Amino acid sequence: MKRAARGKTSDKKTLPFYLRKPMLINPAAVKRAYHVGLMKKWKKNWKDTDKGQCAARLDGLTPSRKFLTTISHKELSCANASRIAQFRLGHAPIN
Repeated sequence: MKRAARGKTSDKKTLPFYLRKPMLINPAAVKRAYHVGLMKKWKKNWKDTDKGQCAARLDGLTPSRKFLTTISHKELSCANASRIAQFRLGHAPIN
């Protein structure tokens, strides 16, 4: 187990000045809050578009986490993700 995990820390006097102060913010929390806000803004903008309104008529939860995860899969090509979205939204180029 590491010393810090056991509660043993370095003497403040031996640390560089910038490490003597407590962290004011958690960088991970700031990043998470930014992404949550960005997703909310994107969802609002999506629902205001014509395709977003069409999707809402088909499924009121669109864009759902499941749908976004499906089309964002790392092994799925951009073209295939586009086809899935087109079929889901009823805009597939088929007869």
